[in-house]
Amino acid sequence: MHDRALVQSRDEASFAEFVQSLDERGVHIVCAAGPEGVAAAALLGKALLRAGVPQSGATALSFGEPVDSARVRDWLAEEAALVLVGLRGRRAPLDVPQWSLDASDDEPLAARAFAAGEELVHLADASWCAAIGLVGRAEPHVLVERALARCTRSELEAAAALLDAAARGPEPALESLNAGAMLVAAPDLRRFLDSVPAAALRQTQAVVAAELARASRVRPRPGFGVVVVEYDSACRIEDLVAERWRGLRPGTVVLVANFGAVEGAVAVTARAAVREALDRLRYALNDEGTTLLDPDTWSQLKERLGVAPPPVEREPSGAFPLSALPN
Repeated sequence: MHDRALVQSRDEASFAEFVQSLDERGVHIVCAAGPEGVAAAALLGKALLRAGVPQSGATALSFGEPVDSARVRDWLAEEAALVLVGLRGRRAPLDVPQWSLDASDDEPLAARAFAAGEELVHLADASWCAAIGLVGRAEPHVLVERALARCTRSELEAAAALLDAAARGPEPALESLNAGAMLVAAPDLRRFLDSVPAAALRQTQAVVAAELARASRVRPRPGFGVVVVEYDSACRIEDLVAERWRGLRPGTVVLVANFGAVEGAVAVTARAAVREALDRLRYALNDEGTTLLDPDTWSQLKERLGVAPPPVEREPSGAFPLSALPN
């Protein structure tokens, strides 16, 4: 493959082979916000740092911001090479060398990043970084067990919760980037948890918790086999709100719509206690995760599902002074 080819994928070249083909301008790492994406990108960043490979920068993408969008393309236009982490196969539309890493059916993203980094340098002492992206999974993993020799499970879970808060908060790209940079620099997990970025993320956790409490108080509106919860928040908490209402009635689909997460779009998450209940909505929504709809499409979907408009909020008696009333 020519060294200026558009894409060098995980199957075509190892991470070590890709790094060896780079010139002195270095590489820019792009990852998805969230515990798995940021932890995986930090592992590769540690490997590059220890190998003496220059890094020209890093970018964390928030929800609704694909790497092939015009804004991200312009942001990365001057980069000489890219490493794409956790972007589900998406590539930047740039004619530069690119290497991508995603989870596979039998191997989580953080574990693959650890293995890729070890192709380049020794990373055994950084297993805690991989474990941050793995500790939330139901299945046990050898990297988590290895990390527990250096830290506690509660510390791993606390770090993962901070990265989750970064991805859900009002500034997911910036806070995830700061957290990732600290993970690269920190020699151990406790140093990360005691850092300034971690302290800032605890404040973001409090904001996310407050927004979740507010959104969870919104009364669902019924439709044909669905209930709808609508609210406006800069925090990405649709899935958490949906989980709180999922057990409302077997077979009922819970649709949670957030008008404030992505500008000009409605972020819609669907949940149901019985998974088969989601089948009739597959034409409009993703099977898993959150779907972005334009406001008109969302209104049409609600109408099709028989969801009544929200009730008019009545002002309490005496809410207006007499001088504000018409003559």
